[in-house]
Amino acid sequence: MSTKTQLEQIAYNHAAAMMFSDLGTHENGYSAYLYLCDLAEKSEDPNEQLPDDISAWGPFENWNLLDVLNQIDSEAEALLLTLETVLTFAHKGIVQSAIDCTLDSDMNLLDLKEMVEKGSELEQAETAGGGYAA
Repeated sequence: MSTKTQLEQIAYNHAAAMMFSDLGTHENGYSAYLYLCDLAEKSEDPNEQLPDDISAWGPFENWNLLDVLNQIDSEAEALLLTLETVLTFAHKGIVQSAIDCTLDSDMNLLDLKEMVEKGSELEQAETAGGGYAA
């Protein structure tokens, strides 16, 4: 298993939290996910169930280990796309604010939510045929 970036870890942690009602001794969903990946890798049984110390929410409680991991992967990848979109919007907002000289030089005061909003508006303008407005 490859090492995940911090952004990927956030996505996998959230996706695992949506699947599990009890993480057992694991500190977070990402840690439980890694543990289950290790179990699946060592297992020869494709229908292996979740270990007793980790519980899935009701709709998923009868799913086997591989099905649970596949669902977590799918949810995490979808969330990762959303997180990357938000970061892209923030980047566009910061760049545009620098271009139009409205970016505060004190980065401690930077309002990232505002930058995301500005970046989203720029993205909408670009897809409607516009571009960066200087």
